[in-house]
Amino acid sequence: MNPVLIFLILLTAVILWFLLSFIFIPLGQFIAKIINNTLNKIFYEETSEKMSKESDFKEERENKIK
Repeated sequence: MNPVLIFLILLTAVILWFLLSFIFIPLGQFIAKIINNTLNKIFYEETSEKMSKESDFKEERENKIK
């Protein structure tokens, strides 16, 4: 193959890489934000369920003592 053609293909690949990185960086940040929000929501719901179960248990125990 012609060395100039190989050079042009590599140059085009490098330019394409840099152009696409400007698209994928914000896209990755957006996806990471969605994942973090989802995990925070799941964790919050799990802890609130545990807290409500514990408070229900404490109330039942206090009612039995009285």
